[in-house]
Amino acid sequence: MVFEVGIGTSQNWNPEEAAKEVITQALSKLSKPPTFVLLFSTIHHEKNRGFQKILDTIYQNIPKETPLVGGTVTGFLTANAACTQGIAAAAIYSDELDFEIGFGINTKRNPKNAARNCIKKIKNFKFKFQNKLLLLITSGPSYPIMPGIGKIKVVKNPFLRLLLPSIIKLSTLVIQKGLGREQEIAEEIRKQLPDFSVFGGSTNDDNNYTRNYQFFFDKVLQNTVIALGLSTNFNVFMDGGHGLQSTGINGTIQKKALWDYLIKDFDGVDAQKKYLEANGWDEKVLDEFIHRKTIYYPIGIYFPDGTLHPYPVPIFTGKEIILGHTARGNKFEFLTTSGEKLLNSLDPLILNIQEPAFLFGVSCAVRLETLGRNIFKTRDKLLQKTNDFLLIYTVGETRGKPNAYIHQLQETINLLSISRKNPAITDK
Repeated sequence: MVFEVGIGTSQNWNPEEAAKEVITQALSKLSKPPTFVLLFSTIHHEKNRGFQKILDTIYQNIPKETPLVGGTVTGFLTANAACTQGIAAAAIYSDELDFEIGFGINTKRNPKNAARNCIKKIKNFKFKFQNKLLLLITSGPSYPIMPGIGKIKVVKNPFLRLLLPSIIKLSTLVIQKGLGREQEIAEEIRKQLPDFSVFGGSTNDDNNYTRNYQFFFDKVLQNTVIALGLSTNFNVFMDGGHGLQSTGINGTIQKKALWDYLIKDFDGVDAQKKYLEANGWDEKVLDEFIHRKTIYYPIGIYFPDGTLHPYPVPIFTGKEIILGHTARGNKFEFLTTSGEKLLNSLDPLILNIQEPAFLFGVSCAVRLETLGRNIFKTRDKLLQKTNDFLLIYTVGETRGKPNAYIHQLQETINLLSISRKNPAITDK
């Protein structure tokens, strides 16, 4: 049983030179050409066809039939780098791993159709090995932008408040700027692939939420979902955490709208008013940086299977609030946290990981923003387990065990381990 991993990083501003450095580092650790490649870049290589130049350079160094999946992220962490500007890649070779790959377009306009098209070939593929894993990369959300107003974060005009849900819905459906609708994609994938573990994240920019890109082989895409379906005899283990605690204020959401993104009330009280009162705030705190404040005071909503989803609040309408991801449940509680609690949430995750051949992590970009230089402490914790890890910072984290709900999360950290020693995920 062979499982080899090579990880490369570069902060070179020249996209072709950066790609050459990354793939050279990654391939130097492999005895044979890679089975597949994971590639992630920050948004800084966007100009002058920088992403395309990166992919073209990568494929000058690997066979053209090698699957490559990835996209833009806010940052990444490896044994040798902690970056908010640059490129990172993991090249993987194994003799006990087979795969199929697919993608679907128009994720925001028609998420269910995108999901079905994405996994069509994967669903029909005859996988050879016991443990099935789907690595999922999905286009993330972006702030709606109105001429003369810019990004919509805080609405004080009552007329605009009434129009806003329709504006966001129209923008999402027509120009695909707005809500990511990743949870709908995940739910459709679960219907089609019940026996797969699912792990991944939503692509992002530099945390400004204006645009993002996905990579599929040598193509640069937008508003796309990409899936790499794998099977292996190596054990697959995953878990996640958040480091949040309840304030003791909880209750029931009675009314939602806009694909369950818009929360109208908490226990019958206007959602914005209740949220501000629960945190001891007045409306003066509602400015263009409010989404960075709500990181420490997210809303927790329990999904139908009992899993708590944390939601920082990016948009206040004057009465309602609009979340960054779908809220399927109705039971809520207000949460709080600190940088220390966010950092320590990693500890119970790594306790269950034993001698991983590869450790892949997906963490919310707001945790990167909140922890700052303390992400080096995250790196130190991961180094206790392996040097072969890649942690990316995204705008949404996707995690689901076989025959169970797939969750599209925020403000969490999630680890996927491929190892000979961990219990198989189907047994956890």
